[in-house]
Amino acid sequence: MLINFFNKLDKLIKTSSFDKICNKYLATFTLVFSLSAIADDHINKDEIEKLVIMKDDRLFFHLENGQIYRGDPRNPIHCPAKVRGRITLKDRVNSELTILHNNGFTTCRFDLTRVA
Repeated sequence: MLINFFNKLDKLIKTSSFDKICNKYLATFTLVFSLSAIADDHINKDEIEKLVIMKDDRLFFHLENGQIYRGDPRNPIHCPAKVRGRITLKDRVNSELTILHNNGFTTCRFDLTRVA
């Protein structure tokens, strides 16, 4: 009985319909993951008009074109409301900023989402 199952499975694999089904799922899988990579939120440093830091460590980036992005901290201990210092940003803000202070630096990581 088990040998019969494997024989049928082998015939299914050798047919062209199995290849079509696999190609369809592979194409769908590739499309979904490529779109999620393209949808990554980011901000150019030149576009930031104002950075608002809330007491609960949330960050709000107000852009020159009226858009607002929110940064929800992943590690609140290292974010600006708890750490004092000079904030530095890379040319393209994806999910982190650096705070320079007397003891060195701290990196605040956050999840960036568009609010308005």
